[in-house]
Amino acid sequence: MYLVLCAMKEEVSKIIEKIDVLEKYNFFGMEFFRGKLCNHEAIVGMTGVGKVMAAIVTQKLIDVFSPEKIIFSGIAGGLSNNIDIGDIVISTDTIQHDMDASALGFKKGEIPYTGIRLIEADAEMINAAKSFKADNCKIVLGRILTGDRFISISKPEERNFLVEEMKGIAVEMEGAAAALAAKLNNIPFLIIRVISDKCDGKAPEDFNKFLKKSSKTIADMVTHIVHSF
Repeated sequence: MYLVLCAMKEEVSKIIEKIDVLEKYNFFGMEFFRGKLCNHEAIVGMTGVGKVMAAIVTQKLIDVFSPEKIIFSGIAGGLSNNIDIGDIVISTDTIQHDMDASALGFKKGEIPYTGIRLIEADAEMINAAKSFKADNCKIVLGRILTGDRFISISKPEERNFLVEEMKGIAVEMEGAAAALAAKLNNIPFLIIRVISDKCDGKAPEDFNKFLKKSSKTIADMVTHIVHSF
């Protein structure tokens, strides 16, 4: 069984359209759909925004459905000069950029007393995602950063931290939290993000139109990955 999650309804809507729904569930006031996706059993739904929501919802669905693979997808801000709006980022690994217990001697991004800092994505799902044929955009592999703050206009020192110290190429608000739940439950995971902006305050002129287009790209890539297994 696959667990396919997005933060927002708009991001997950096109994936739901691709699933042959057999059952519906409601957890925490949000709907989740169980059915067939490319002949594989799947649970599809949204977590809500932010690390806490992503972690709580992911763990709840793990407890109830015991998925074998987890895919988290949606939009994100781009940090690399080699990434443009509309490009797709596939996670090689992920880290919480706002986890900072360095005053206690831990590395920035490290969860104290766990030894966990980087959470690596599943190699087989990465390879499946890489083989997706994207139209009019690039597919880029790299580290996706997660933090509980929407970064619209990053200051030079902040961007330097995210790019130079954290080595991130994209930044969002849920992936590393869902990935941590997956890791602690020994479930392979992957994050896929379509770049919506470059963390410079300049979102696409018609953002709603962009979101609709990117949700279709997300759904097409998710189904491609699932169909690969």
